[in-house]
Amino acid sequence: MQSKKILSYLIASLLFTSSFAGNLQKAFEALHIYDYFEAKKLFTKQLKGDSVGGGYGLSVIYSRNDNPFYQTDSALKFILLASRKFSSLDEKLKGKLFAVGIDQNEIYDQKQRVSQLFYKMALDSMTTKAFNDFILNHDWFNNKTRAILIRDSLAFDDASQENSWQAFQFFYKTYYNSRQAPASRNKYDLLFYQDKTGNKSLAEHEKFILEFPKSPYNKDAQDRIYEISTKSETRISYYNFIKKYPKNKNVEEAWEVIYKKSVKRNDPIEITNFILDYPNYPFREEALLDYSLSNETYYPFRAGNKWGFIDEKSKVVIEPKYDWVEQYSEGLALVGKNEMAGYINKRGKENVAIKYTDGATFTGGHAWIELDGKYGLVNSHGSLVLNAVYENIGNFSESRIYVQKDGKYGFYNSKMKLVIEHQYSSVSDFRSKRSIVGLNGKKGVIDLLGAYIIPMNYDQIIYQEKEQTYLLEIDGKFGMMNRNGDTIIDFKYDLLSNIRENRILFSAEGKYGYLNYKGREVVSPEHDFDSKVNTYGTFENGVAKTKSKGKFGLIDTSGNKVYPHIFEDIGTYSTITPVKKNGRWGYSNANVKLVIKYKYSYAEGFNYGLARVEQDGKWGIIDENGNSVIAIKYEELIYFENYLLLVKLNGKWGLYNRNNEELFPIIYDVVKVYDKKMLLLIKEGKQAYYNLKEKDFLFKEQGF
Repeated sequence: MQSKKILSYLIASLLFTSSFAGNLQKAFEALHIYDYFEAKKLFTKQLKGDSVGGGYGLSVIYSRNDNPFYQTDSALKFILLASRKFSSLDEKLKGKLFAVGIDQNEIYDQKQRVSQLFYKMALDSMTTKAFNDFILNHDWFNNKTRAILIRDSLAFDDASQENSWQAFQFFYKTYYNSRQAPASRNKYDLLFYQDKTGNKSLAEHEKFILEFPKSPYNKDAQDRIYEISTKSETRISYYNFIKKYPKNKNVEEAWEVIYKKSVKRNDPIEITNFILDYPNYPFREEALLDYSLSNETYYPFRAGNKWGFIDEKSKVVIEPKYDWVEQYSEGLALVGKNEMAGYINKRGKENVAIKYTDGATFTGGHAWIELDGKYGLVNSHGSLVLNAVYENIGNFSESRIYVQKDGKYGFYNSKMKLVIEHQYSSVSDFRSKRSIVGLNGKKGVIDLLGAYIIPMNYDQIIYQEKEQTYLLEIDGKFGMMNRNGDTIIDFKYDLLSNIRENRILFSAEGKYGYLNYKGREVVSPEHDFDSKVNTYGTFENGVAKTKSKGKFGLIDTSGNKVYPHIFEDIGTYSTITPVKKNGRWGYSNANVKLVIKYKYSYAEGFNYGLARVEQDGKWGIIDENGNSVIAIKYEELIYFENYLLLVKLNGKWGLYNRNNEELFPIIYDVVKVYDKKMLLLIKEGKQAYYNLKEKDFLFKEQGF
């Protein structure tokens, strides 16, 4: 339509221009009435003397698809001829052409119209070659930028379809200005790297790093070397890696892993051994600092409403910036901020980010953390070794830790590999390489690999750690097995319990007696059994309490009578023993002779010649002669370090020694034993630390 309008304009110009006549005018007149044969003949004849006018006219004919001469190649050929010759015309000839509507601009417009035809053909083809040809042969096209964008996209699709490093290399080198060039280079780098290291061998990665040091995958090759070299995750594998690849970017991390594997509990002995084992450790100063700090004791203190830590010299070592803190354990302290919890080391660094809802004290280099009601496990170096997806998590015991998921328990080993599947309704920590497990109301015993040592047949299993034996119940009868599942005592007793001093309490037919560890009866079952025998029938200091007609006496390990059955109760047996008659306690000697009268509401055994006694709700201390050492007037009286006594009077606490000497007055709301040499005192909401060794205050909160 646009070309028809132009022709109309040209014909109109011819009608009104008398100065321009001849074949060119006749040719345009024929074209105006769609006499293509006549117009073509006249424009062709015009070429001999006027290649610009004739070439332009022929290009118009060949570019129109409403005639039998439509041919885009010819349309391009003749408009290029007209364009090339126009610049060499003199002004007179240009003027004659202008009179019929042909000038430089019109020739340019016809070139654009012809190029548009080729552009449409390229669009119809939609191939990289078609657009490359178009761009090469139509440099003047005013929408060339769009054509280049399409060509680049098609070429990138071709490379992606082939998906080889050679294809992407060709693309980014050929179309280096394209928007896809960076992506093509990235794909080339990746595919080239994958091709050169296809077998994922150590040698391939070593060769790649050597031959292509500038490759962006050089670092990944270093990572793969690190991964392959330390696959066993042993300290020696990491150390060998460091020695063999000293320039590898992972060397620092390898040292860190060795340190973490060597120093699991921030223990000074662990740190010392590490420094001795690895004298070339590059962060020796940090290790020495850890060693120094491991021997330091830090105490929580409060300033305003924030908490920090002070050392044994009262120096602030961790600034008060936390909402709450707990004591250090294995070099780490649980701290809280903005209702979240994490762990800091003694340098004040967050080893475990403050992002959990709760956490436990570190034990054996690990602690459980809670997040959104689920539990996970972190190690002392801050790594989350078990994700927070479990309902319950225990502590490591003998390289095993139990976890509960979907109501079932299983075990991980110290390498965080699930070695015993989630299958039990109950489990115990491993002791002597054994765990008591339960399922469907029955119990059994498994080893570290989950194999049954004692089958899942028993109603009750109790482990006796000192003796490494099991008391078991099945169908209402008790017996005993060793840790290998061998029966030591047959299953014929109504009860077995209270193992102590090579004696096991047994019950049969309403009576009870005692067996030795071999199952031989050493005290015959002549004593009446009652439900409380378990609470009083254990041997201690060579004797056990027995009961007859509501009265207590004592027997020795052979069943011989030590005390007759004349007491309402008997305390811890010694040369002077607490005994009770007529609702009051006194003391009897080994000959059952009363040496301190019955006058106390309660009496304990003697310790270093002194005993705690209670009289009508008040506590005091007496000596072995019954003399009052500390008056019986205190609401509470607690032994501390054998020679110290925490006393409470009128709701307040103080500290005395065993000689009744006041160490600090009875004025404190709370007195807590922080460690062997430090007490935490609280008065009217303010806290202080009292150093028992120095007999002085380490710290007092403002207002204390």
